[in-house]
Amino acid sequence: MDILQQSIIKTVAYFDIFNYPMTAVEIRSYMDTACNEQDLDIALTNLVKEKILFRTTNFYQLKHDESLTTERIKANKLAEENIARAKKIASFLTWFPFIKGIAVSGSLSKKVATSKSDYDFFIVTQYNCLWRCRFIFSAFIKLAAVFGLKKYFCLNYVIDESYMEVEEKNVFTATEIATLMPLYGRSVFADFFTANQWIYNYFPNHRFIEYTLTDPAKNAFTKSAEWLMQNRIGQKADNSIMRYFERHWSKLQSKNKVTESGFILGSMMVNKHYCKPYPHHFQRKVLTLHKEKTEKIMSAVLSKQEANDHFFRKLIIK
Repeated sequence: MDILQQSIIKTVAYFDIFNYPMTAVEIRSYMDTACNEQDLDIALTNLVKEKILFRTTNFYQLKHDESLTTERIKANKLAEENIARAKKIASFLTWFPFIKGIAVSGSLSKKVATSKSDYDFFIVTQYNCLWRCRFIFSAFIKLAAVFGLKKYFCLNYVIDESYMEVEEKNVFTATEIATLMPLYGRSVFADFFTANQWIYNYFPNHRFIEYTLTDPAKNAFTKSAEWLMQNRIGQKADNSIMRYFERHWSKLQSKNKVTESGFILGSMMVNKHYCKPYPHHFQRKVLTLHKEKTEKIMSAVLSKQEANDHFFRKLIIK
């Protein structure tokens, strides 16, 4: 098995963790080996012929299970509706003070949705204003929860404009960055993607989608709120809010409660310039599963090749 085929298997194996069959275009975009479309098609054809991969219509997967393709198509269709709704939500969120950029993240940014899916948002705030923004957002989420609307306003990852480069560099974070769907903050996300050019070490064939963002001018309400909170008292409040959330999440994490997706409640990293999940929980779980799955496939392929070689050697001897 050559390097190109190995790269294809690693890519399909990663998305198989989420039961997500892939098109040839998607495989090429998330491979760790540079290649052209012609070489990819040849490699895919050989992998299907050897029954290492299976193809259903235009989708490739590790298992011969047509239901996965059916579910993917259904999830993609629902995601289109949810993304349209997410754009409206993002327009509403621009009223919140200190927000400079909003993007859809999580499963929805990968165009996957179910009836129970949350709307995960990646937020970039003004410098040194993250925790005031986070506090206002949290208060709003509590209010939304009263009306059963909490799932529409989930904060997946929050940074301020000084913290652009993601420190954890691996296939998980590279995938999350590559699939981000910016909705507001044209210049902010241009800086963010520039700061994270390292993802091309993982995905040399990837090309970011050009999103046409029309960033409206801030309204009088937002400007007034920012002016009222942008002072020495506001900065002290920002620090106090950060310490409050740090204590709150620490207590929550000690209870070791796990969500359906495998996220440990309260497992958040707190800093003046970022608020993000600890990488050694869900992220590490995915990376471990990916490594185990890939090694298992490679081992099976190698055993099969050795068995074939042994068979042909016996024929030659005879």
